[in-house]
Amino acid sequence: NSRRGADLMRTVLTVLLLAAAGGQCCTIVAVGRKASADGSVMVSHSEDAEGAGDPRPRRIPAKDHKHGEERVVYATDVSYPKNPRKLGTIPQVSHTYAYLQTTYGMMNEKQLIMGESTASSISPIDAVKASDKGGTAIFGIQSLSEVALERCATARCAVKLMGELAEKYGYYQDEGTPTGEALAVGDTKDIYLFHVLPDSTGKSAVWGAALVPEDHVAVIANMFTIRVMDLKKDDQFLASKNIESEAILSGRWKKGEPLDFTKIFSAGEYGRKYYAGRRVWRGFSILAPASNLPAEYNDLRLDATYPPWIPCSGVVPNDVFRVHRDYYKGTPYDLTQGLIAGPWGTPNRYLLADKNPLGAAFERPISIYRTVFSYVAQARGFLPDEVGATLWYGPHTAHGTLYTPIAVGVSDIPPALGNFALDKLDRSGFFWAFVAIQSLAEARFAWISSEVEAMQELLEKGSMEVQAAADRAYLKSKDIKDVKKAYFDNAAYLNARIWAFFDQLVMRYADGFIRGDKPSTSPGILGYPKAWLAGVGYTEELPPEETGLTAPPTPLIAQMPEPDYVKAQLSVVADQREAPQLQGARVDAGAANSPATGSSLPALLCGIVIGAAATALVAAAYVRKQVSMRPDHLYAFWEPAVEA
Repeated sequence: NSRRGADLMRTVLTVLLLAAAGGQCCTIVAVGRKASADGSVMVSHSEDAEGAGDPRPRRIPAKDHKHGEERVVYATDVSYPKNPRKLGTIPQVSHTYAYLQTTYGMMNEKQLIMGESTASSISPIDAVKASDKGGTAIFGIQSLSEVALERCATARCAVKLMGELAEKYGYYQDEGTPTGEALAVGDTKDIYLFHVLPDSTGKSAVWGAALVPEDHVAVIANMFTIRVMDLKKDDQFLASKNIESEAILSGRWKKGEPLDFTKIFSAGEYGRKYYAGRRVWRGFSILAPASNLPAEYNDLRLDATYPPWIPCSGVVPNDVFRVHRDYYKGTPYDLTQGLIAGPWGTPNRYLLADKNPLGAAFERPISIYRTVFSYVAQARGFLPDEVGATLWYGPHTAHGTLYTPIAVGVSDIPPALGNFALDKLDRSGFFWAFVAIQSLAEARFAWISSEVEAMQELLEKGSMEVQAAADRAYLKSKDIKDVKKAYFDNAAYLNARIWAFFDQLVMRYADGFIRGDKPSTSPGILGYPKAWLAGVGYTEELPPEETGLTAPPTPLIAQMPEPDYVKAQLSVVADQREAPQLQGARVDAGAANSPATGSSLPALLCGIVIGAAATALVAAAYVRKQVSMRPDHLYAFWEPAVEA
């Protein structure tokens, strides 16, 4: 016990000093099916990887395997380019499912979805080694998530399988990284929270899983969140065989006491106080403002300030996008305020070049400049798996990205998302466009962020329409090629549009001036806000007119016609017609947020098909039109015209 206590003390100290060396500092949001507006289950993830990692998603195809085959287990590798290290093998199964993958597994063809967040634990950093580094463990969280997506169709299957594999073959963490991992794992009905850490022998693992109530939401931000586990309720809680013995060995628990997973096995927040808890508070306050949870606390591990989940209703993907884009704007912790935000209110707080870069006295927002990508995985059990499983994927920083849909049933990834160069600026990919826009925005954040937010609203609304039309097309034709065409055309259009947007931003805001919707030889002077000038000690007489931080007085770029050269880049010539969207259709008759009609799933699907046919009867040919604020852009759809 004394040795375990010494190890625990060393863990607490090294978590503060080494957390940033290789840790993946990520945020998860999980939304139960009765907490969503349409019966979707949603799980999100942000990969805040400190400049490392590959932002290009990949699709691993389904495969049949011969009897006696072995499945190779590779070391966790979050870097780019990858350096594969074989750690061992396990017996292969006869068939593995197709799935989408980046740093970790994200979603499979059975609508199993996942999000990851590294956490501290009582296992000392670097005490447990991988099998090729002098230890015996072969599983890290990367391989666990991938094997679960290959083999499981439900969240319960996934958490049990990952736990059992970690127990049997050993679990380790990347060098220099806090040793716990937290996942939210969902399917079309359920969400489980899953926590894992190395055991005291270094040859096995301790893990626990808890079922999230279906009308609740959960937020995880680099710290365990599961609290008291009643292991007699095996329909709600699952755990490793050694959980009680390891809890006793920790010195934090005695038989008969409540088994609080976080209190026993967490080492608390890493980096600094509020690094995790403030993000949990903010996520809950956005999704459920009436929750009235406190933003301040003493010890997050001991005090259980925030429950693992809270009640919620009516959540749509855009709400989760908003959580991931948050930097505390409008709260007492607003990162756009103060002299350190510069004259134009940037929320970015860069890492300090010292031994504890995460320990700087800055608020840690959910949206952060070093995000490689984020996503919202949506499982829609009221639709076939091929289209029901949708990944809303956003490369680079969440507050600057566009979330773009990918269907798991499509065999390829749109090139703008998955096939572009990382060793040079490549205009064929979204990622570099968002890097360019955010780099430009840093100089005039208060104004350019207004431009970005308007463009996000405009184009993501269009992508929601794309998703609805692709769903209708697949229900009619049962041909996944229709879905592929929808999402590939959408991604191609968005890539051209977002690069044009960057060009327009340069034209409008270059060199400290502002230009309107037409070129001018006498552009307006932006200057500096008076408060900032006074704050930095400007001693001359202040200018008579205030330069504010509000949106620019000219029309936002999103409200202007798109450039002709965007249209010229695309062969698509038809615009999406307005039609009822699946987004927001409430299909769970038993849910509290169901419509009064309580329509059944067959009736809903029948209505969708009939509605699409009726729409086609009205239109004898494709129609181009302006929708709301939307410029004349070019989504292509192929609902075949039906002869009257």
